[in-house]
Amino acid sequence: MHRISAGDHYVRAVTLTPNHAPICILHTDDQIRAIRRFCSSDAPDAVRSVLGVDRTFNLASLFVTVTVFRHRAVVRTRSQDAPIFLGPVMLHGDGQFKTYLRFFSHLYGELNCDVGSTELQMSDSIMTGSDEEKSLVKALRAGMPSVQHLYCALHTRDNLRQQMTRLGVAQATRERIVALTFGSDGVSTAPDQASFDHRVSALMQFVRQATVPIVDYLQDRTLPKLQSNCTLLWQNAWLGQHAWNNNNSESMNNILKITVDWKPARVADLVDHLHDLVKLQYADLRPAVFGQGDYQLATKFTQHYVPAARWH
Repeated sequence: MHRISAGDHYVRAVTLTPNHAPICILHTDDQIRAIRRFCSSDAPDAVRSVLGVDRTFNLASLFVTVTVFRHRAVVRTRSQDAPIFLGPVMLHGDGQFKTYLRFFSHLYGELNCDVGSTELQMSDSIMTGSDEEKSLVKALRAGMPSVQHLYCALHTRDNLRQQMTRLGVAQATRERIVALTFGSDGVSTAPDQASFDHRVSALMQFVRQATVPIVDYLQDRTLPKLQSNCTLLWQNAWLGQHAWNNNNSESMNNILKITVDWKPARVADLVDHLHDLVKLQYADLRPAVFGQGDYQLATKFTQHYVPAARWH
């Protein structure tokens, strides 16, 4: 334990309770400041980012729940995409509601601890996103009250397809239902409420005519999530017109697994690897200020440019 609590305060909380795996919360001050800067409603639309959340596996003896966001102060020189940055991380032994609640309650406190006005809660204005894991979403909403939340359309689609496969629905019928729900002209991409309602009617008509036993699943599980997602998309132009997905988290999970060479690491070693990755990400930002490195300043931040000669 001594190793993972050393250094420049990357380990921010360790919780030990009887009959329960330890919980370890990791982050730096830079990460908290960046989330306030890019993930709150105070951020200009052009630089705002969703704070994605996902649990990954096989990184250590504990689960690793990561948060990610787009650091929109810079773009990659070649692709012109804003890089995906790692946010606060939790190491934990189970997926229980109370475990996730400790994490999100901690983040709520960190995000709000320096806010001057009691009328403003930074975490209330953050847009988050995740898959359909019930305990995670429930804890997120309890720990960060009034947060706006998106469900990953890809996970919701895959869960619907798996449900129909378990029920023995013919492949052609499955794919037609998936297209009506998640296709380019499907429910998930409806441009307004009237279109949403019309597409839901067309979907349910097909399902009933095909006598597929998924009416309850659609009405209880899939459609409420799509309605919530679409409402947020209509109200927040910065999200774009496409159904939201959690690919940023999936990309970060892949980076983390490469970092540990696809092998489970000792917890202390994993913390060191995570901290090294965070320090490297923020170190790579600095050369962009004077026009060097893999990043360049994004359009909204070009006023911070300093010629290399003056910098030296």
